[in-house]
Amino acid sequence: LGEVKEIQQEQREREQVLDAMLWMYDETNPALPDDVPVIAAQLKSLGIEGITDEHVDEMVSAANDAQMYGYVCSRGMVALNLLSAVGMGMYDDSFVWHPSSDTVFALDMELFGSETLYGDFFRGLNAICRGEFVFSGVEEDYGQADLAEGVGVIGLSFLMNGEAYAIDAVMMQDWFDTGVFNAAAEIAVHPDNGKRLYAMYDGMQGLIIFYNTPEWAARFEAET
Repeated sequence: LGEVKEIQQEQREREQVLDAMLWMYDETNPALPDDVPVIAAQLKSLGIEGITDEHVDEMVSAANDAQMYGYVCSRGMVALNLLSAVGMGMYDDSFVWHPSSDTVFALDMELFGSETLYGDFFRGLNAICRGEFVFSGVEEDYGQADLAEGVGVIGLSFLMNGEAYAIDAVMMQDWFDTGVFNAAAEIAVHPDNGKRLYAMYDGMQGLIIFYNTPEWAARFEAET
């Protein structure tokens, strides 16, 4: 593999979290049913592909239910649900996960299978990076992890564009170590157009991940 670059913990602290949709639970900013297509159009104008009429109809129904039963379905939550629906991927009949979008990746941070999540994570990154960065050869070493207790360290190694990297992921029961995202964001920065990975929390237990330019990120923050 040649030189393996160890990604240390201090390199993983600068998480690229978009300061957007902080009002997702804001009861003063509810989404009315007629707002849902507008929010969907806004996301499409930002380059999010794959939002279907079915996705919109489901959120219109949720907004109607909120009105009927007296709770708030905020505009931010509508947008987050649309992004999650597009980017959540799917499992085939053999329980192998496949990406569903090349513009947004919705990562559920609770593991489906403790020895597959990091591979699925990098497959999701490959989809949204569209060949500009290719992650491959992902290996997970559980020699320092106690699978019964769900603690310890997972030795994670992978290639990015053919260059070898290694990182120790903290095992926390069945939860994803967000430091692995931070590590990927640290190294996957395009030298020409500045594209890099950005993420935001989905309000529950997931990350919504994008790969785009700083200019796009600034526009996303301003327009959402």
